[in-house]
Amino acid sequence: MVVLKDGVIAGEDFGGGQYDGGYETSEISLVGNMSVVIQPGGWPVQDRSNTQGVTFDVTLNLPPDFADQRPREVNTTIGTIKVSMKKLRSL
Repeated sequence: MVVLKDGVIAGEDFGGGQYDGGYETSEISLVGNMSVVIQPGGWPVQDRSNTQGVTFDVTLNLPPDFADQRPREVNTTIGTIKVSMKKLRSL
């Protein structure tokens, strides 16, 4: 689960990924950056064999309706990946 609140991105997923970063919003986009740290044994997006851990950066440039569950491409330092997001509720 990843939380976006007051310009902060923070979270963790079932594969051992920890997310930390920040963002800004406008009427036309959400723009931000975050670091992803996956501990040894976790499941990085690009490679299932992870014995030493992986750290990479993500650049976000998303439309206002980014949490509509449609797959969207995001750029990372390990390549482009597709993500799908769903808003659970407002905080």
